[in-house]
Amino acid sequence: MGAISTTTTDTEKLVLETIRALAADLTQAFKGGHPGTAMGATAIGFALWHHLMVYNPKNPNWYASPEPKPYRAHRAGSTTTDWCSPRATRVSSSASNCTSVATTRGHSMLKSSIIIPPVIAAGHPEIEFPGIELTTGLLGRGIANAVGLAMASKHLAASFNKPDFPIVDNTIWCFTRDGCLQEGVGQEALSLAGHLGLGNLVVICDDNSVIATCFTDDTNAKMRAVGFEVIDVEDGTNDLHGIIAALKQAKRNSILSQTQKQKPTFVHIRTIIGYGSRKANSGAAHGAALGEEEVKILKDNLQLSREEKFVIPQQVYDYNQSTVPEGADSEARWTALLANYATAYPELYAELIARLTPSPSSSISPSSGSHEEHSAYSLPTEHVALLPPKSQLPSAPQATRKTSGIVVQALAPRFPALMLGSADLCESTFVHWDGMKEFQDPSTGLGYYTGRQIWYGIREFAMIGVANGMNAYQNGMIIPICSSYFQFWLYAAPAARMSALQGLRFIGVATHDSIGVGEDGPTHQSIA
Repeated sequence: MGAISTTTTDTEKLVLETIRALAADLTQAFKGGHPGTAMGATAIGFALWHHLMVYNPKNPNWYASPEPKPYRAHRAGSTTTDWCSPRATRVSSSASNCTSVATTRGHSMLKSSIIIPPVIAAGHPEIEFPGIELTTGLLGRGIANAVGLAMASKHLAASFNKPDFPIVDNTIWCFTRDGCLQEGVGQEALSLAGHLGLGNLVVICDDNSVIATCFTDDTNAKMRAVGFEVIDVEDGTNDLHGIIAALKQAKRNSILSQTQKQKPTFVHIRTIIGYGSRKANSGAAHGAALGEEEVKILKDNLQLSREEKFVIPQQVYDYNQSTVPEGADSEARWTALLANYATAYPELYAELIARLTPSPSSSISPSSGSHEEHSAYSLPTEHVALLPPKSQLPSAPQATRKTSGIVVQALAPRFPALMLGSADLCESTFVHWDGMKEFQDPSTGLGYYTGRQIWYGIREFAMIGVANGMNAYQNGMIIPICSSYFQFWLYAAPAARMSALQGLRFIGVATHDSIGVGEDGPTHQSIA
């Protein structure tokens, strides 16, 4: 692709106007939804999918995408939601605005979904639909999910990549808003990301300033304080190429961080919510359909037909069609790279394929209520034989955390897919083992990205949100084990609920479960 122009072309303007009209039409057809952010942040989504992200729209399950160096902007494929397939992964923490880019592939689905379930362009992205990696749920949790995806990518890259073989090479793009930044789980996760130096994480903040009545934090200062690079874009509604330049810089940061001190990037983009309508720049454009007359006035302002609905001009189709062969070509290059990797590193290749190979398990599809096959990696069956027999277990009374620790210490050293961690001291919850390595930014001297022991800090809610992201990363290649006091699991419960809804897998260790086995009293230990 040639140099990017600094001037928005007529075709690009038409694409942006078409997407804004589609967002208004869709929410109006449902008589509800969140049109405002989708209209104001259209240019952000378009910049990501058409210029930055690498994935194959024909194969949403493609595992990875090695990106050529030196960096060039990549054009991305099409989708009806705020998500894409793995590899250049976009997480929408601001999940209520999931239909921000409705393009050629999604046109028929948008029209049919209004009448016929399941709703492919769901109001919130949900894991059951193709191309959606996981369900973020309520505000702030998508940030934790994105941190988990970034941690999974960092760990697997450190474990499997070799010189000239970037088998795992992901950028995790997290789209968020000031609402998510107010949530405690979001702040917990951002603090952890900064500490861990997750240079492969880019958090894009759509700041429309409609909640200034309750939120006047200096967000940039906070993000720098927790270890992020910060990039500003002042006109995120219309300055498409300013957004592209900012996201390219964020991508360069992630590449440079492979050899330098690692920092995630925060791209702070100011937008106008409900852009093009008379409700623009107000809370009225956020959580409700605009109204029939207001949609017509919006189309007048955008110079589109006020009477026609769900219209995508052929020029917009044509403009986006080039992304399909580009995605196929990217996957083909990675497949060829993997074949050469198999020859050069056969043992690592065998382990990678074993981790990539799913084992069927049952999950429930909320759209139909029926059981469907959900693919996820499982431990080899021989792990049962590694557990100590009853004859070798302690016979005297002891705390359950010590009993669970026996199991952890028998299995954790032998299975690389297990990543363990605690939201308290791991020695107190017994999820440590002899010879373990800590998952840390190597520049800190505290550990390595190949490590499998995670110090989550006192961040229980974020810990399980992160675990969901780690397990959702490509067929559950990582199985997290998370531990904390039983009472602290009440802090983590909403994220654990999302694990259950999605059929994700983590192992929870709830310790200090009775006042009879400790000295912390009823505030910290349950009264049995």
